[in-house]
Amino acid sequence: MLILATLRSDFYGLLQLHPSALHRRAGDPIPLGPLDVAGFRQVIEGPARRVGLRLEPGLSDLLVRDTPSGDALPLLAFTLRELWDGRADGVGLTLKQYEVFGGLDGAVQRKADEVLSTSGAPAAEIEALERAFIDHLVRLTSDGQAAKQPAPLEALPPASLRLVGQFVEARLLVSGKGADGDQVEIAHEALLRTWPKLVGWIDKGREALLQRLRVRRLGEDLSAQAPERQRRQALAQLAALAAGGGVEAQAVEQEGAQPLAELLATAAAPEADRQDAALVLALIGAEQPLRDCLGDRDCLGDTDCLGDTEAPVAVRRRAAESLGLLAKRSGDREQRDRIAGELEGWLRSDALDLRIEQVSEPSAVAAAWEAAQRQVATQVAQARASGQLGKLKEAQLLQMIREAEEQIAQQERWAMGQSPGWAEHDALLPLLQGASRGLQLAASADLPLLGSGPGRLVPMLTLTAQEEDTALRIRGEVVDCELWRLPLPSGEQLELVLVKGGKYGIGSPAEQAGRAVYAEQRIRQKCEGVDVEALRQVQLVSYAMVRHPISQAQWRAVVEGMAPEQRGQLQATPGTFREEDHWERYGQPGALPVDSVSWNQCQQWLEALNSWLACQWPDW
Repeated sequence: MLILATLRSDFYGLLQLHPSALHRRAGDPIPLGPLDVAGFRQVIEGPARRVGLRLEPGLSDLLVRDTPSGDALPLLAFTLRELWDGRADGVGLTLKQYEVFGGLDGAVQRKADEVLSTSGAPAAEIEALERAFIDHLVRLTSDGQAAKQPAPLEALPPASLRLVGQFVEARLLVSGKGADGDQVEIAHEALLRTWPKLVGWIDKGREALLQRLRVRRLGEDLSAQAPERQRRQALAQLAALAAGGGVEAQAVEQEGAQPLAELLATAAAPEADRQDAALVLALIGAEQPLRDCLGDRDCLGDTDCLGDTEAPVAVRRRAAESLGLLAKRSGDREQRDRIAGELEGWLRSDALDLRIEQVSEPSAVAAAWEAAQRQVATQVAQARASGQLGKLKEAQLLQMIREAEEQIAQQERWAMGQSPGWAEHDALLPLLQGASRGLQLAASADLPLLGSGPGRLVPMLTLTAQEEDTALRIRGEVVDCELWRLPLPSGEQLELVLVKGGKYGIGSPAEQAGRAVYAEQRIRQKCEGVDVEALRQVQLVSYAMVRHPISQAQWRAVVEGMAPEQRGQLQATPGTFREEDHWERYGQPGALPVDSVSWNQCQQWLEALNSWLACQWPDW
């Protein structure tokens, strides 16, 4: 049996993605070029003759004249159907009827107004339809003109779906199966030009459409084949847009999620680019690509198994951290708890207990010894040449020798990266650290206020490293700590962990090496003759302690909350640490620790914080 079928060229890509094998069985396609005037006339008059429909003289000429655009044939078919449905009994299609319709362009405008006016839709439903068009069904071309684009039906606002269905029934929108499920698309681009309501929506939403065009262009630069500098610049701009919120972040979510997810999953892409892609995906709330990158928990600790992905452990670590950041930023408590539970599962999935054996490398030890000798000799020679040798104190010279001896001792104990066990350590620990960090971020959004009752139990990863005979034993343990929050101005907060009171032993055994360091180097004045390292019991009361160093954002929030005359020499942005990567700049801005502040400045900062808290909670 011979079957002939016609297919619009813009649907050929969808045919190739169809699960059926029809396109494989088809012969060579025969492309049909644009219709000429005679072709359009035949399309109009041929079917009319078959059914005996009379066309008023001159109507065909008008229809042919009005169909020059790229979507001419579907628009012509739509208009003829409208004329057919609206014709009077026993009368053919007339010039007056076509004039009342407003021509080809007027036909779609008239139909759209009719659908909307008879729908009985409330304002909220019409607003949802506007979002469906501007956020999903319309895009801007490179020359700034509005054009149609297909969109997944499930991506449209739920409140718009009833009206969307009516527009589909009216043949103003078309729906069908796409590569990602049900899709919907504007049927006639004339709707973008002639329907006043949609034209107004496009004008109002032009800023958002321009942002989407910008993000779409940036997304083209994320390919692993793009020049590295171009890709890095695109990632930086996307991160800034996503972190900025508003229409910029929405544009990244709509147009950037797919190329970012593809970059994250591209094995050939640099690790730094993949880590930054994970960050931007977290900023726009794209959870699934991060889960896919993290892989399968059953593969944890197996260096031959990376779950559902071949991502390096550093990329998977960033995926875990990014999931936690996503949860922290999410307004959905259920989502936060789900992600926190999954990250806790990663954290508890495998205990870290590694014994790393010593590897003797005589050549490495000898090389280190020669290097240390040269270093000491060079410093002594420089001191002699500058006439400072006499001022080179004995203690300083001894310290230089100790440092050289320590380098030799390290080489004798460990050949880092060569000892058995380091490969397993490097494959396991970073991912556990990422899960722990992500869990802390996820939990920080729901910490109770200090003094408001029990704290929230949050699992944390602790590590110990001890010498064991000739090996190094590295152990990881998950401990549950109670956490609270202490609010700061500008929406910042401190996170506090409970240190339980009780009796604790401190000090060190008398035979332990190095315990006399205080006396030898006179680190503590007025301790001469005192055994400061004596073993003894101390009694502590329970207290809460900030579990992270004071960050730059926390310091700034308190200082900027002070009256200018109270600040004195206190600066809002002291220190030398600067944001160097995208995570510091956009993921956790201001999270770097504050530095270069004096003890007196810290006391002034604490006084200001306590004053602010006393004003906020006078009865606290």
